[in-house]
Amino acid sequence: MNRNNITTAKRIVIKIGTSTVTNEGGSPNDDFINHLAYQVDRMINQGKEIVIVSSGAIRTGHQLIENEFGRKSTAVRSQRGIPSRAYRSAASALGQTRLMSHFRDAFQNYGRLAPLILLTRPDVLNRFPKNYFYHIDDFLRAGLVPIVNENDAVTNGAAFGGNDNLAVLVAGRISSDLIILLSDVGGFYTSDPNLDPSAELIPQICERIPLEMYNAAKSSSTDSGSGGIGLGGMRAKLRAAEIALDFGIPFVIASGQQRDILLDIIDGRPLGTLVSPRESKRMRRGWRAHILRAEGSITVDEGAQQAVEEGDRSLLAAGIIRVEGSFETGDCIALTNGESGFCFAKGLVNYSSSDLNDMLGGSSPRASGSTNGVSHALPKEVIHRDDIVFTQFFS
Repeated sequence: MNRNNITTAKRIVIKIGTSTVTNEGGSPNDDFINHLAYQVDRMINQGKEIVIVSSGAIRTGHQLIENEFGRKSTAVRSQRGIPSRAYRSAASALGQTRLMSHFRDAFQNYGRLAPLILLTRPDVLNRFPKNYFYHIDDFLRAGLVPIVNENDAVTNGAAFGGNDNLAVLVAGRISSDLIILLSDVGGFYTSDPNLDPSAELIPQICERIPLEMYNAAKSSSTDSGSGGIGLGGMRAKLRAAEIALDFGIPFVIASGQQRDILLDIIDGRPLGTLVSPRESKRMRRGWRAHILRAEGSITVDEGAQQAVEEGDRSLLAAGIIRVEGSFETGDCIALTNGESGFCFAKGLVNYSSSDLNDMLGGSSPRASGSTNGVSHALPKEVIHRDDIVFTQFFS
């Protein structure tokens, strides 16, 4: 994958960070939003289909509450009629309508409508497409610009670990060709550019995120412009890039403050950082494991871990040391190292914990199973390689 391939991308998901879509005080950044609408209109006229995932609702709602009550503590807010446990939800509900009114006005200047779609965790994790994914297809064919956000008023912002992840998950569900993440930094760097003047932009990352980038991200100060209100940051963006690799979708992170940045990116200009999967990589079926809670764990020996991590192999029963917890076929489970107990991956398991314990005990599980009354042979892999995602950098 190179920059020239980006020019042919048709369906594009654009994620906008809090510090990009809002001003320093927390109000919507109209200059950015208006120019975004201009660029998106140009892209649609070129035959592109655009979905926007926007952060910023909580921050701009936070400003509304502060303007109403003054700069009071959370405890004082609870006395003013907004319980502290519901403060984030209230800020989201207020800010979402405020932010959307600015998007609406900006896109109407170009004769376009921007419907809002609010998602919760079950909406995205459902194994089968639901109505809203069909609606997104219909919206795109009609030239509309869907704007997607987590339903923070319901989930309290904890469903996906931030909108960076949500953008990638939505992109995977609607079979996008490209993800563009607009942030307050110009891309991924060798170190934090706010702390290290010698930090260099990394123009392209292929196939896997280097370990040293995760280590550098632990102390990153980037995306601090949201004043602690948002959930962004370099680690979140690296995780989103890793999920995009599992989907097989090219991912570009670039500065949202640069004029015409979207038009330049789709024109193939070398801006930001391009994270590119292998040309032949298939979308992993196990994408859901990135955000599912592990129902149990399987401890494996060193050889099995090496085969899974370095050889891109499936997990077989021969490499299992022990099984912990109670889980069923299709559940998400953690894979841990036999010596350290460190979780290095998660996956969707093909056997129940009961069947796996039978294997370890010398008994063979039944050779076939049934789903809805239809018999089928059980797979030989405990977890297929396409159902494994690596998590060691995010624990």
